[in-house]
Amino acid sequence: MTWWIWLIVAAVMAMSCAFFVMLSLSSLSAYGANYHSFTPRQRFMGKALYLGSFAAAIASALAGALAVFLMLRPLWS
Repeated sequence: MTWWIWLIVAAVMAMSCAFFVMLSLSSLSAYGANYHSFTPRQRFMGKALYLGSFAAAIASALAGALAVFLMLRPLWS
């Protein structure tokens, strides 16, 4: 594939990472602020949401870094 396709993929992954980081931060603050009023099931769902979105943010960041590497790879060959 050409370099500009990898650039588009890297930009989409960067936006995805930013979205998931903001979702994780938002759900973590809601989880911490309302912890004592949540039922055990709501606590589990809040924790699962912020941990899952944090994991998705890390995966998106790694995929974006891989796309940047694949975009720049022809420069070294």
